[in-house]
Amino acid sequence: MYKIEVANLITRLQTASNSIGNRVENNDWYDFITSAIRDLRAGRTLPWSKIDSQINLYTDVIKNSLPSDFDSFIKPSKNILSAGDSSIKINGNYSNEKEFRNASEVLFGLMYNRDGKYLLSRYKGESDLLVDNFGTEDYTLSGDASNEEIDLSDYILGGNSLVFDISDFTHSFAVEKTIDSIDISDFLREGIATLFVKMPVALESLTLKIGNDSSNYYQITGVSEQSTGESFQVGWNHIKFELKDATVVGSVNSESISWYEISGGNTSITSKNFKLNGLFLRLPSVVDLPYNSKNIVETSDGSGTYQEKVDEGVNQILWEENFEDLLLYKTLEKAGFFKFRDIDLVQRSESEYNKLMTNFNVRYPSNKEKIKSRYYKQASRF
Repeated sequence: MYKIEVANLITRLQTASNSIGNRVENNDWYDFITSAIRDLRAGRTLPWSKIDSQINLYTDVIKNSLPSDFDSFIKPSKNILSAGDSSIKINGNYSNEKEFRNASEVLFGLMYNRDGKYLLSRYKGESDLLVDNFGTEDYTLSGDASNEEIDLSDYILGGNSLVFDISDFTHSFAVEKTIDSIDISDFLREGIATLFVKMPVALESLTLKIGNDSSNYYQITGVSEQSTGESFQVGWNHIKFELKDATVVGSVNSESISWYEISGGNTSITSKNFKLNGLFLRLPSVVDLPYNSKNIVETSDGSGTYQEKVDEGVNQILWEENFEDLLLYKTLEKAGFFKFRDIDLVQRSESEYNKLMTNFNVRYPSNKEKIKSRYYKQASRF
């Protein structure tokens, strides 16, 4: 892969600008180069920005985290992901999970908010194992939990949920149950346990114990966020327990599991109508997820660490040798406009840039949507 050393590019930029007495400092060049890179890669799949990755999808895990360097799916925009023998399309952007849930025909979507970018999925696995549907009142409550009932009107999965109250006395609670024997050995390496919990007041953390009895079990402790990575909140929360993180207490026979306990910390909480719904064990479906990375600047030659912004002269920009001058002239255009206020430099840079851009567009066409409204007009340059 061809790399452009930032220090060498700046030397060329300083020479090409030819503006005596108005030299651009390196930090300004870093910003102009970064801005030029963003403009040139917008809407394009470039060989040096493509990342082949995979993601685990689970039933009822609607919101999935994307890689931190994710920029866009490989074009076309309705990208095809391969999952086993089937092909699945990503259709559109959504502002929230509720909007995606209402689009029942769509299997995959994207969601952007101030917290980040997420892959929304409507996935149904074939290897899910029901542990408890919370349809009977044969539970043992301890600590601050009491007054269990079955609610037939408020639930996410199935047709019922378990309701109980919490008082602020011991600052913890537990709900346990003996169940019909199940074999969970296939889930221990990469499976998860999922649970819906409705909280009238946000809890501090949750712990799942699942095993043969109260002396022999697997334990996942101190889960304090939802499956999306968000903090517990008032209302329904989807909780994910990673079974690979479980510690073993006693001696457990994974082929004959007949007991579980859900416990939690609840410092200073007294409230009614906490609800549990749909305790499942789930195996992942591994889905190919090729995407464009926004990180195409190597921090130093050969380091293998990449970032989005140029911030040092030793940075290496992943590019193509035939189009190095395209990046040069795009950067000069920005410097001429924002720093030098030099219309001649801007026009000269634009002219050279446009010549090169024709071939660049042929080789790497952009799928970026053009503005269709007549409301937007090009502003005067000066």
